[in-house]
Amino acid sequence: MFDPNSSARRLIVLTSCCALLLSACGWSDDDSSRPERRAAVTLAEAESRAVEVRFDAVGNVKASLRAEISPQVDGVITGLGFEEGDTVVRGQMLVQLDDRKARASVNVARAALDNAVALAVVSRQRQSRIERLFGDELVSVEELEAARANHLGAQASVRENEASLDLATRRLEEYRLLAPFDGESGYRHYDIGNFVRSGSTLLVVTDSTPVEISFGVPDKHAALVKKSTPVRVTVPGRSEVVEGVVKFIDPAVDSETRQLRLKAEVSNQDGLLRDGQFVELSLVLESRPDSVVIPEQAILGTGGEHWVFVVTDGKAVHRPVTLGERLPGEVELRAGMEAGEQVVIAGQHRLADGDAVATGLDD
Repeated sequence: MFDPNSSARRLIVLTSCCALLLSACGWSDDDSSRPERRAAVTLAEAESRAVEVRFDAVGNVKASLRAEISPQVDGVITGLGFEEGDTVVRGQMLVQLDDRKARASVNVARAALDNAVALAVVSRQRQSRIERLFGDELVSVEELEAARANHLGAQASVRENEASLDLATRRLEEYRLLAPFDGESGYRHYDIGNFVRSGSTLLVVTDSTPVEISFGVPDKHAALVKKSTPVRVTVPGRSEVVEGVVKFIDPAVDSETRQLRLKAEVSNQDGLLRDGQFVELSLVLESRPDSVVIPEQAILGTGGEHWVFVVTDGKAVHRPVTLGERLPGEVELRAGMEAGEQVVIAGQHRLADGDAVATGLDD
């Protein structure tokens, strides 16, 4: 049967025994000699290191020269002077159209010019003869003026036929399509025997040494971008890196995207980059040689404010900090800590300002 008085007596005895035990050990509730409680934390040392302010972007590759080879006249293809993907040189014949009618027109124009020249020679001789007779008063003024007018007309006919021959020759040249510069030939859209219309793209010739890469940066970085700023370029899925420099900076920020449009130039001697390709770029906008860097896990924060716990004389000190660049596993501090100070990187979530800590440096 449960006895309340017996249970109370046992509780009093137990409490008394505990009190005697604590007294024997020399402890009391207000005894300042009790060992101080220390929070177990892990520390790391803030380092001084050079930090580069980088901006990553995606850009579009454009060949330095690009030409769509198109005829200015209709015609049938009778010859090709290239293979797809060939290196071509300026002036090389790429496509020949049937030019027989154009050649005939040149021959007609040349014959007309020859006839006009012959008539001009005859008119000049007649004018000279009339001038001598006029000196001997054997012909009238009207005959002299008629001879001179006839010679002027013959000279004008020569010039007219020279222009006609030049025009016919130029039209003949339109049937022979040449490479406009040194470069690389692209895909062939037509074959020998095909009829093509004026303006049809037969192939594209590009010169990709160097290339231009168009991209943009946010307007907040506009003041940091300069001509000749180094650029690192990579192709997604490949490990190769090529170097270039900023060549062009748009004087105005795009009002819709708030982006500053830029162009980088890359020599592309190895041919890694191709016209129309998308690539990834990384720009070094600024280099800070003596920045303070700490492990990113040390950062605490809320509402846009950040802080860390720095350990000084065995005590945790709450320290507001200003963040800089994010690095792999680390973060740059623009203000709040000095190199060489110890910062808590594990266990800081349980700390309050002034707490004693049991430390271990992070190796």
